[in-house]
Amino acid sequence: MRGFFDTLRIELADSGVTVTMIYPGFVSTGIRASAQGADGKPILSSPVREGEVMPVEECARIIAGALADRRREVVMTARGKIAVFLKLFMPGLVDRIARRAIEKGR
Repeated sequence: MRGFFDTLRIELADSGVTVTMIYPGFVSTGIRASAQGADGKPILSSPVREGEVMPVEECARIIAGALADRRREVVMTARGKIAVFLKLFMPGLVDRIARRAIEKGR
């Protein structure tokens, strides 16, 4: 996705259109309440620490500000910022860490 949107940004540079990539981390949207597992059955308990996720309103405020400022990208979490840096040098490690975080829900 990143490569596609970087290319799109470059192609549209002279048109006045900007492209902003947003990396929000976990957001408290309530979507996990209807989440299903790999077997298609409802997940009865959220694997995410709900108290540690970003509120929807805060996420929307950050996104709106980034769009108004025509920022190239916004990485909203400290973990995400570290991952962006590490991915330059150790992309495989970042993939493994991200997979583990998703499996554990944090």
